[in-house]
Amino acid sequence: MSRSAWNSVRVRLTLGNAVVLALLLGVSAIALCYRVQEDLAASVDSDLGRDARDFATRVSHLDPHIQSLSGNRTNGGGGPGKSWVLPSPRAWTAREMDFRRPRHLTPRGKPLDPFGEDRPWDLEALSRAASGRESYSTIRIGDRPVRVFTLPVVDRTRKVNEVIQVAYPIGALERLARGQVRTLLTLLPIAMLVAALAGISLTGRTLRPVREITQVAGQIGAEDLSRRLDVTSQDEFGELAATFNGMIARLQEGFQRVESAYEQQRRFTGDASHELRTPLSFIKGSASLALRESRSAEGYRQALRVVDQAADQMNLLIQDLLLLARADAGRFQLARTPLEVGSLLADALSCVAVETGPPVHVELPEEPITVWGHHDTLVRLFVNLIGNAFRHTPQHGRITLRARGQVDRVVIQVEDTGEGIPPEHLPHLFERFYRVDAARARTEGGTGLGLAICQSIVQAHGGTIEIESTVGKGTSVSVVLPGCIAPTPLPRETAASLRLPSLSEKMPARGA
Repeated sequence: MSRSAWNSVRVRLTLGNAVVLALLLGVSAIALCYRVQEDLAASVDSDLGRDARDFATRVSHLDPHIQSLSGNRTNGGGGPGKSWVLPSPRAWTAREMDFRRPRHLTPRGKPLDPFGEDRPWDLEALSRAASGRESYSTIRIGDRPVRVFTLPVVDRTRKVNEVIQVAYPIGALERLARGQVRTLLTLLPIAMLVAALAGISLTGRTLRPVREITQVAGQIGAEDLSRRLDVTSQDEFGELAATFNGMIARLQEGFQRVESAYEQQRRFTGDASHELRTPLSFIKGSASLALRESRSAEGYRQALRVVDQAADQMNLLIQDLLLLARADAGRFQLARTPLEVGSLLADALSCVAVETGPPVHVELPEEPITVWGHHDTLVRLFVNLIGNAFRHTPQHGRITLRARGQVDRVVIQVEDTGEGIPPEHLPHLFERFYRVDAARARTEGGTGLGLAICQSIVQAHGGTIEIESTVGKGTSVSVVLPGCIAPTPLPRETAASLRLPSLSEKMPARGA
């Protein structure tokens, strides 16, 4: 197996599960064996203790004559200080190997039965019983393990006169323990192998969605972000697939925005170059003609007028571009003050450079409406909007300026009954250098920066601007600006000089 295969999640999960399972099985098996052996040993000890105490109870009710015989044998049989010696395991007789009979002994190991020849099972336990301690011990007779319980019997003076030993062969228990160990050593590798195979199969099925995600992710490129993963489950992998699809969708949207911005920047650069090239051509042509041949003073003045007009056009275009650049960079900071809407509209109308045009109707409420803004930029905003309305409205049409207050904002509308704008152009009206007319005639379409500047001014004031238009019926531009809660009233003389005509009056277009 290659190194990359060993580093795969599938192999690591399988090995990890196998190791954990082996540890759990091993610890559980050891604990189970230990518990079974402890329970069996405790059961044997309990039976031995019960048998010894039952035998002691029966002995205490023996005939006094037998007890006296036992006592005589205890005191004098075998001589004082003499005790039995445990014979070699091979010297045990069948009677002596009878584990069912308790051994009734003196503290020195002699049988208390006057006719018995019982020897003690465990001499060390017998010596402990002589001091009044009962004990359990395990001895071996030949190759047979034997469990022994030694019970001292005391009299009223707390003196040990008798000792009872009972025994039980535990060879079957040892064989059971060895069998358990062999069984565990046999079954544990088999269980490990089965667990490993099952883990490989289960891990492969579990990680299948990850492989599918990897394959699809490898096939998705910057040229094609339309592919998506199939979300077929509601688990963590389904959530991962849905998250991956969302990420691809955001990347696709981001790529589209980048492409759109790149295209817009490319178009902006081309249009700006074209707009700057036109006045430069006028300047270069007029200056070259003036220098090529001698002219009268009037001829030179005419050439200088062309240069001056072209310079004004370039200056206006550069100022517009600088304004948009500051707005894009977030440096379009304005010192705002309370401004009366009627005064703003009057100043804007006085700046519209048209000699003749459709009449203007102004609709304002009785109470003054005040907005929070910068005077010069707002005047420029409405000059652009009113100028567009004049350019696209026939002389027999009408232009309406309307304003109304709404809680903490003011809505100002510029409506005309001109030619209207086709619906396919409406989403692009605020793009820079965009013109509805295909011909790039400056006298008809301007530079194409007016509405972009209007949008930047409105956004700098924290407002919004929207355009609605119907071909053949006219266009309506709605500007929403933040209003003043407590407007500052204008002086009476200023208010009288800035008064605009009511709805019934008509305001003709004023010249430059």
